[in-house]
Amino acid sequence: NYSLTDKYGVNVSKVRTVKVLAPDADEDGDRINNGEEFEDGTDRLDPNSCKYTVTFYGYNNTLLKTEKVNKGQSANAPILADDKISINGFEFKGWNPNEFVNIQSNLDVYAIYVDVEPPRISFNVTGEGNSKFINATVTDNVGVSAVKILSGNQDYSAFQNNGTLLTEVDGVYSYEVFEDDDYTIYAVDVNGNESKQSVPVSGIEEKEIELDFADKYSTVNIPRAEYTWWLDYWTRDVNITSKDGSKIVEVRYYISDSYVSKSSFETDASFGKKVASEYPTDVVSFEIKDHWLNRITVYVKYEKDGIADSRVYRTRLSNWFDDGE
Repeated sequence: NYSLTDKYGVNVSKVRTVKVLAPDADEDGDRINNGEEFEDGTDRLDPNSCKYTVTFYGYNNTLLKTEKVNKGQSANAPILADDKISINGFEFKGWNPNEFVNIQSNLDVYAIYVDVEPPRISFNVTGEGNSKFINATVTDNVGVSAVKILSGNQDYSAFQNNGTLLTEVDGVYSYEVFEDDDYTIYAVDVNGNESKQSVPVSGIEEKEIELDFADKYSTVNIPRAEYTWWLDYWTRDVNITSKDGSKIVEVRYYISDSYVSKSSFETDASFGKKVASEYPTDVVSFEIKDHWLNRITVYVKYEKDGIADSRVYRTRLSNWFDDGE
C-alpha cells in the first residue's frame, strides 16, 4: 500500500501508473552509485536488469568506445580504421582481455600493439691508408638485440650462424676493415625485426706480406720463397701464430693470378683449400707450391672473447716483385 504525495506534500488521488524503483536507481531503473553503475549485479527489482560499462582503449590508451552491456551479455569491439591498425611502427594484434562475453562487472579492454618496425641503420666510413673504419648507428623503437657485420652483399639468412658481433661504444658500432669491398651490417631488435645495410668501402691501400705481419689476432710469418727449377714451381711457407687469447678456428687459401676478397671465402664455405680440419694449437703452418706468377690469398677465421672475426693475408709466390710488407 502506498500513499502518494507531490513534492509539496499534497496527497495525489488520481495516478494512472506507479513505477517502483530501488532507492539507489536512476529513472530508468538502473542501479547507480555516485553516477556510476553498481558492480555487484543485485538489482532489487530484477537482478538481470543491471548494466555494466565496457570501455575500449586504443594506442597509447586513447579512448575508442564505451558500451553499456546488460549483465551476462557480450560487448562488441570497435572496428579500427586503417590509421588505427598501424601507428608509428606498431601494429594492432588484438585485445586484452581477448574475450568480453558474459559481462559480470565493469570492464576495461586495451588494444595490443606490437612493434613491427625494423632497426634503423646509418653509417659512415673513416680512416685512410691500409685500413678504414665502418661506424654504424642503430636505433629502434623497443631496443636493439644484436648488430653484426659480414663482407660482401649478404642475405638475412647469412647472419643466422655467421657474422662478427659488434659492440656499441658511445652509441656507435665500429669495425675495422682492411680491403675494398661491399660490407653488410645486420641488426635485429628484441622483437626479432631485422634490417641490413650495404656499406661500400674503397680506397684502402693493399699491401702484400713478404716477411712478417702482426695484427690484433696473430703474427703472420711468410719467409722468402724458394724456387725448384727442375719442377718449375715456387714454394712459400706460411706460419700463423695466434696471440692475446685469440683462437684460430679455420684457415683456407686460394691461388690465382689475382687476389680475391674476404667475401669470396665467407659466402662459400667450400671456397679455397682448407689447411686442416682441426686447429688444436696456437700455431698453424703450411706450405704452398705453384707457378711463380700466381698470388696467394689466405683466409683466417679467429675467435676471441667469444666473438668471431676473420682476416685475409696476401702474398705472391715468387720473390721477383718488391711490393712492400
